[in-house]
This record gives sequence, structure tokens and C-alpha cells, in this order.
Amino acid sequence: MRINTLIGAMSVALAMTGLVQAADWGDLTIQFQLSGKAPAAKAIKADKDVEVCGKHKLVDESLVVGPNGGIANVFVYLKSEKPVAVHPDYEKASSTEVVLDNKGCRFEPQAAFLWTKQTLLLKNSDPVGHNTKIEFLSNPPINPILPANGALKQTVKKEERMPTSVSCSIHPWMQALVLVRENPYGGVTNEEGKLTIKNVPAGKWQFAVWHKRTGWIREASDASGKAVKWPKTGPEFTVKAGGTDLGVFKIDAGAFKE
Repeated sequence: MRINTLIGAMSVALAMTGLVQAADWGDLTIQFQLSGKAPAAKAIKADKDVEVCGKHKLVDESLVVGPNGGIANVFVYLKSEKPVAVHPDYEKASSTEVVLDNKGCRFEPQAAFLWTKQTLLLKNSDPVGHNTKIEFLSNPPINPILPANGALKQTVKKEERMPTSVSCSIHPWMQALVLVRENPYGGVTNEEGKLTIKNVPAGKWQFAVWHKRTGWIREASDASGKAVKWPKTGPEFTVKAGGTDLGVFKIDAGAFKE
């Protein structure tokens, strides 16, 4: 009888522990939309390897706005001077590769988030040679030549404060961005302007919000239309156990003028 009681008590305790642990994490969802008319994307004329690159419709992708006004390629990432607890699910992600491809004489994707535990896979899916030049500030720069249909794996060990430019010296119009962080809590918005960062430790955290055209995003308006101003250090968002949806923030089109 005592053994059964003890086992029952231990089962309840373990179940309660599991509930507490599960309640300590939450997904953070945020969305950005353009307020105003999006500027037309400028056409790019290929002047190198024209027989291949000239077949593709190339445009300036420094600002990509989806059909619903969503702003793509906004980086949102957690900032912390101290180590941040990492949810066990991310251990699976640590063995995955983040792919940066030379495809159609452009980079795909245009913006990439890399956790230092992941591997960066540089690819060339084109029938002509490319190079992928990344001039990091905290890590050694890389600039490999990638032959047609070539690939190369890279590890990047140190965190970068902000996104780093990626370019191809052979085809100067090719541009992209990669952000390297020591914790996995970050990402890039899709064409709907939306991003969900999974399994963030519950609590109040400082985040960075950055776009290629604007740099650090400081001003927006929330879903109610109220103006929001974020400090230079970045906005603080509270992640609740179970998840937090911050809703839609709108950014004036004037902020993206070149």
C-alpha cells in the first residue's frame, strides 16, 4: 500500500513538474505591414553572364511587400548580454543547415537567420559560377568561389550584433543579408510580414527590430492606430507562458525611401 502511495505521489509530482516546465515557454508572434503605397521595385539589367542571368526577371529586392501589405525580411531577434535558456526542441534544429543559394542570379533567401550551432550551407544552383562574399565584423570574412552546381559548408562561431551584407563580386547586383546569433530566438518575416519565434522563455525580453532600408526600426503604429516609439536599445516584449501575439505593427512607407 505504501509503495502504491509513493508511486502515485511521484507520478503527480512529475506531472506537476512537466506542467510547470511547459508553462515556462511561449511562442512570440509579430507582424509588420506597410502604411501607404509601396514604391515600385526597380528593374535590374544583368550585364554579366547575360545568356544565363538575362533570362531572369531581376528586380531590387531591398524592400519586398506582399499582397496584403506585409513587409518581408524584417529581422526580429532577442537581445541579452547573459546566456538565455534554450528550449529542448531547438537541439533538433542545431543539426539542420541554413541554406543560402545562388539561384536565378540572385540570392535565395534574401534574408537568413543563423544560430551559431547551425551550419551555413552555401549553394550555387546556377549553371554559371558565383562567389558568396560575407564580410562579418566579429567573425572571419568568407568569400568562396562556387562553381556551377557547387556547394560549401561553413560554420560561424561568434554572434554578430546586426545583419551582415552578402554579395557576389561577379554579379554586383546580387545582394542578401545574414544574421548570426548565439541564441536561436530570432528570425525573418515572410511576405505576409509575419514571424513566430518558437518556445521563448516566458518573461520580459529586449528585442531588436531591423530592416535593410530602415536600419533599426524605432517608430510604428499598433493595431489600434496608436503611435509607438521604441528606444535605441530596442523594444521590450513580454512573452507569456503559452504564447503571445503582439498583433500588427504598421510602418509608414516614408521610412523605406532610399
